[in-house]
This record gives sequence, structure tokens and C-alpha cells, in this order.
Amino acid sequence: MKRKNFDTEDEYLEFRRKANLRNKKYYSKPEVKTQRAIYKKEHDKLPHVKEAAKKMRQTTHYKTRYKKWVKENREHLKEYRNKPENKIKKAISDKKFRKGYYKRPEVQKKLKKYRKKVWEEQRGEIIKKRNKYYTTPEGKAVQQRYVHKRLTLMRGGENTLTNSELLFIKKRDKECVYCSGKKPLEIDHIVPLSKGGSTSKNNIVMACQRCNRTKNAKDVFKWCNAQGIEVPTIIIKLIALQKIKV
Repeated sequence: MKRKNFDTEDEYLEFRRKANLRNKKYYSKPEVKTQRAIYKKEHDKLPHVKEAAKKMRQTTHYKTRYKKWVKENREHLKEYRNKPENKIKKAISDKKFRKGYYKRPEVQKKLKKYRKKVWEEQRGEIIKKRNKYYTTPEGKAVQQRYVHKRLTLMRGGENTLTNSELLFIKKRDKECVYCSGKKPLEIDHIVPLSKGGSTSKNNIVMACQRCNRTKNAKDVFKWCNAQGIEVPTIIIKLIALQKIKV
């Protein structure tokens, strides 16, 4: 109904008041709310709607209004951001943004310049920190993982081992898996790289230098029989997990 259909202004205002009450009552229903939310989600994904929203955000009128609103609702925003579910959402969105942002060529150029500058100014300090880090168990694990990653890539094998997985293996195997020796331990591939083995958590155990070198690229079961050693239970479990026919 339009304003011209009414005789007086008061009649029109009364009609609008009643209409607003009816609308409020209708849109407060839970089923209507869910329908509206679904429609809004689908509508916001449309390309022309996204473009219109971008243009609107770039206008000075929108920016001034947004700044004013932020000033007035700072406490409310703090409460909203401090909620655990909203913190998780923000962390996910920030991660997505960073991935896309650092892939941009202009950003990569800036980063290269910045890294060069830092390296020239703080070269000695960076080298000291790096050497100190590589003496820690985490640093040693990083170096070992890098060496085995290079080997697997050279031999065309699969490499899925992470630093945290290697640290877990080191904590699990505190002594040699084969002879229980506590000499300096090395990474041993159950199925050798030369025979199609992978550098993954289910194909790696810790062994002493002697056992690792004598085993070399031999079959685990045959080598254990030759040495007069029982095949360790951890190796049988890992082979079963890998589903490898040895």
C-alpha cells in the first residue's frame, strides 16, 4: 500500500505500524530465521553481489561509518573476539590470508630485500643462533630429516616424515632396536631406500651405528637370522601397519 491510497498521514502511519508488527512476528519464527540464513549464504556467494560489496567497502561514506561504529562498540568487539570459537575462526581465516598474501610476487620481492638487509646487518648473531639451535634435539632432528629427505628425493622415494614424527621416534626408541645398545643412534630404514622403502614414520627405527652399517640394504628378517637376533616386535608391527610384503 502506498501513501497516496490513504486520506490522511495518520492513517498511513497506523497502517505502517501494524505492518511492522506483523513482519516482526513472522520473521521471529525459528523456521523463517533458518530459511533466511540459508538464502543469505547463497545470495552472498553470487559474483555480482561480491563485487557490489567490494565497491561499497571502498567508499568514503562506508569507511567513516565503520570507524565510528568501531569507536562506539570497542568493548562489545573485545568480548566477541575473546570467545574461544571466534578465536579459532580468526586463526583459520588468518592462515588462509597469509598463504595467499605471501604467494604474491610483489610481496616475495619485498621479503627477499628485507631478508638480505637483515642478513647483512645481523650476520654474526644469526649464525650464532643457528649453531645453538642445531645443538638442541629439535635442531638435530631437523638436520637428520633434511639429509634423509635429500636421499629419498635423489632415489625417487616417498618422503612424508615430519620433524615432530622424528622426535616421537627418538623418544620411543631410546636404545638400539636390534641390540639394545645406547651408543650414538642413527636413523635406520626397515625397508631400505634402494629397495623402494620410504622415509615415513612407519618405516623408520633408531639403531646404533654398528647395527645400521652391518644391516645396510639387507632384508631385515634375513639379517636378523644371520646375526642370531630375534626380529624386534616394533618392526613386525610397523611392517604390518605399512602393509609391505618383505
